[in-house]
Amino acid sequence: MSLSESPGGSVSFRTGILQLIGLSGVVMILVGAVLTAADVRIGILGQGSGDFERQWAVCQYVRAGLNPYEIALRVIKHAEEKGDPSFDPWKMTHMYVPGWQEVEGVLPEYPPETTYSPPAILFLRFTAGLLPRPIAGPAWIGLNLVLLGILAYWLLRQAIPADERVALPAALFAAGVILIWPPVRSVFYSNQFSFLEMACVLMGLRESDRSTAKASAWFAIALLKPAFALVFLIYPFVRGRYAVPFLAGAVHLAALPVIGYLVGAGPFELVTQWLRVSKHFLTGLYTLQDLMNGVGLRASAAGTVAQLLFGGAAFAWCWYNRRAQAETLVDFLCFVNLLWMYHGDFDFVLLLLPAMHSCRRLLSSSTDDSSGRWIAAVELIGYAIIGAGMVRSVYTGDGTARRLIRWAVRLSLFGLLAWHAVRLGRARLQDKTAATIALA
Repeated sequence: MSLSESPGGSVSFRTGILQLIGLSGVVMILVGAVLTAADVRIGILGQGSGDFERQWAVCQYVRAGLNPYEIALRVIKHAEEKGDPSFDPWKMTHMYVPGWQEVEGVLPEYPPETTYSPPAILFLRFTAGLLPRPIAGPAWIGLNLVLLGILAYWLLRQAIPADERVALPAALFAAGVILIWPPVRSVFYSNQFSFLEMACVLMGLRESDRSTAKASAWFAIALLKPAFALVFLIYPFVRGRYAVPFLAGAVHLAALPVIGYLVGAGPFELVTQWLRVSKHFLTGLYTLQDLMNGVGLRASAAGTVAQLLFGGAAFAWCWYNRRAQAETLVDFLCFVNLLWMYHGDFDFVLLLLPAMHSCRRLLSSSTDDSSGRWIAAVELIGYAIIGAGMVRSVYTGDGTARRLIRWAVRLSLFGLLAWHAVRLGRARLQDKTAATIALA
């Protein structure tokens, strides 16, 4: 018996609940659309943090035959030597640091913020990096709008129960959750890559149980941001598609000598320089990196070991439960992915996938097992708390109330991680199934 078939024929009560769910979805859609439009405007005007523009600038170094990683290291060293008390090399958020334009090799209009990997920059160099500067940022905003539409369609397919009588309110509620989710707006505010990453990861997961070649190709693109995609390679590996992670990685290895040739550096040299620059940008609020920073282990060997142990434990648990349903396994990996390494608020768009699954379980759980609906409701409360902590004024602001909310977010994230680990363990005796990431 589903939500739409309550005992005693209480049709009016049942209808009222569904109408309330649908109405709340409409309200969230309207509010979310207004807020998202405001951040789209900020992104178009270049008034946000402009991650895409920074990576586009790095591409201009490669086009000029310059090694942006080496120059970025010079910029950081020069800023340290200037002794400006406002400069902390271990809390960097951008390369506009004291004296950056004085460094040899710097293109005066473009600071070399080389936080992306060499293969990623090679890919962008021959794609988005070719766009003229005035249209590059707005063009990326346009692409993100298209990607949001595609992702919303895919996510709604995950959220709508099979029962047609609850399909409309479920769709309205799920669409509202998507639009009002603060990380969605942060993607536009920051002109980020998170929508592209999420789309490629979902396609890679979908193809992992179908085509090794296609899955490898999608994951190769997703690995433009290794911190976002690397954990999801656990999925094809534990499902017996061992070639997928190796082929995806091989694409990036093959790219290293190509970009090395373009900038006059060896592959190993480029990778080590990239890692040396990246360790200055380890913020990662709400992640394990956040905890490492808090206890003084930022960019330390002990911090790296802690992250490797966390990732290794997650891999072992997935391997032990490798015969579980795909949806349960992927939901667990979403939380592992966001917690094991540094991420910005925009990357938390990924949590929309398990949130959609919670929406579906809330509306389709059997009344003979009412605990299923209650658990889904508690999960959604957890997502609401996380969303509150992703609001920009809370994420970047100070004050006791904001700090309390951020602690509630941390507890919710690790609590949901633990719960999804339990769900995965409960499902380990089920037969291996086809992927449930139904995108078409």
